[in-house]
Amino acid sequence: MFFAFSGASQVEWSTGKSFDFGDIEKDTPVTTTFTFKNNSTQPIVVEMVRSTCGCTVPKWSEEPVEPGQTGDIKVVYDAKKNGYFRKRIKVFFVGVRKANKLDVQGDVFEYE
Repeated sequence: MFFAFSGASQVEWSTGKSFDFGDIEKDTPVTTTFTFKNNSTQPIVVEMVRSTCGCTVPKWSEEPVEPGQTGDIKVVYDAKKNGYFRKRIKVFFVGVRKANKLDVQGDVFEYE
């Protein structure tokens, strides 16, 4: 059983809300993990995670995160196109209308 909680302020992103991959070799997928802590008094559940394009794939557990415990959002970027990128990931928790916004960025180069 899980409950709605009062808002995004009940979640603390211990890894921060943005990540810079730096320079990435083209066609080399890269991964980072964003970690959040449930600071509420009730279990919370990640309902959905959306990215701005198919090149950025989020993965998460649908299991409740108990008070004081942590959960993870894993993000994989496929690095198929050369150049700078910045992608937004929106994390929706059950019972909260406003999404938590995460960002990943970097530069993709073809190395010879």
